Amino acid sequence: MARRRHKLSRDLDQLSKKLQAWTRREAAYRDSYRRALVVGRTQQWMRLSPTEFELYIGALFQKFGCDVLHTGKTADGGVDLIVEKNGRRGLVQCKRYTNPVGASAIRDFRGAMVRERVDLGFFVTTSRFTANARREAEDFSPTIVLYDAAKLAQLSDELEGDAIGNATYPKPIKRKQTPGYALADIFSGFMGKALAIGILLLGAITCCLGLPFILALVGNLGNAR
Repeated sequence: MARRRHKLSRDLDQLSKKLQAWTRREAAYRDSYRRALVVGRTQQWMRLSPTEFELYIGALFQKFGCDVLHTGKTADGGVDLIVEKNGRRGLVQCKRYTNPVGASAIRDFRGAMVRERVDLGFFVTTSRFTANARREAEDFSPTIVLYDAAKLAQLSDELEGDAIGNATYPKPIKRKQTPGYALADIFSGFMGKALAIGILLLGAITCCLGLPFILALVGNLGNAR
């Protein structure tokens, strides 16, 4: 009996060592996969133009169910996207960088949030944040959520899979519109086309009904002469 217990203990010890070795290999594989994912995604992002990268980030927010407005400005004051969900509005700054993002960029973005009276911001970069930048984002208000290359790669991999970085977007990003509507906006879509057809029919009916009156008026003028 003692010999059997000794053999069982030895077998369990060997099994435990195998499990530990497998766990280490699995952890190493996951770490290698994450590093390769970040490198691959970063290369794809850097092939996009700054505007394409902003639109791509907007598409990720859309997948979370957010309404997205792309500012489309060169001097955007630190705001590339405006996102809204469930009545709460947030600002997004996108930096397609290779160098680390410092604390000054975080402060500038917070200033834009204060001007826009928004209490939630997202700072997204293809590089990383310095320690001072992270402290700036964490220790002061309003709240700024940081997405560096590693965090963004993981998020985009979960949402997009192999389709990441090819500059195709789930649906058009909403863009800022000036007050009022252009004719092209009024007559776009199903209801717009129906309105246009209705106006044409109304014009045709008016012409048909008004033609006899116009002919009679012309005739009366001729007789009066």
